[in-house]
Amino acid sequence: MNIPVRIQRHILFLSLISAAMVLSVHASELDTPNSFTSGTPAVAAEVNENFTAAEEAINDNDSRLTTVETTLTDVLSRLETLESKSPALTVDTYFATDLVFLLANGSLTIPAGVDGNQSEPGSAGTGREWHALPGLTAVSFTVEDDGTLILLQAEGEAYYPYWSSFAGMEAGILVNGEGPAPGAQEGLTIVTDDTTSAGRDKWHILHPVELDAGEHTFSVVVRVPYSGNEGDGSIGLDGRSTGDHPGKIKATVFTIH
Repeated sequence: MNIPVRIQRHILFLSLISAAMVLSVHASELDTPNSFTSGTPAVAAEVNENFTAAEEAINDNDSRLTTVETTLTDVLSRLETLESKSPALTVDTYFATDLVFLLANGSLTIPAGVDGNQSEPGSAGTGREWHALPGLTAVSFTVEDDGTLILLQAEGEAYYPYWSSFAGMEAGILVNGEGPAPGAQEGLTIVTDDTTSAGRDKWHILHPVELDAGEHTFSVVVRVPYSGNEGDGSIGLDGRSTGDHPGKIKATVFTIH
């Protein structure tokens, strides 16, 4: 079992406290075997016994001090080692920019005259091809070292404004224009009935990937699923950010250094 570095640091810190408590609680007490009364001559042998008892108590405490100091030095060394090995985490978040519609025939449409949209209106593609969402198309990020672990996260919400109907779609993540890899895509199915005028569903994808140093890109993509499950109408994907409200479609890059 691998214990997280954060927990290891806490354990070692508690060890420091415990070591200090051992010294204060378990220090040897001086217990002299003989007592003397004022005005009564002391016997040399008894005096020597008392000195011997004092010497033993002092030596025992000195040994305990040495043990505690050694323990503290070792724990501090371990803490320094763990600190040097503690991974640093960088988090960068990106948002889609437009309200778009994914049609049953597979095309992606950016409507005209929509407040807040940042892309030119238009329509592209049919069939099962992947469409990158505006704002999350070939987003560039830099990796500093070879073998860096990257965690890509994509989140979004789709809505379907129809009565007694259904629609299906898939969302995924491309890395450097390739994919989606297994585990980097998710399917959604939205079903409405005669009492519900609209339905919603969300996707949440987490995709770990190891990348070498250099410039890399990712894209968040969507498409209609296999033939026969396209649905009856268009699915709305609203990536606009308005005022203080960030959009509902975003991607996050977690870099573990």
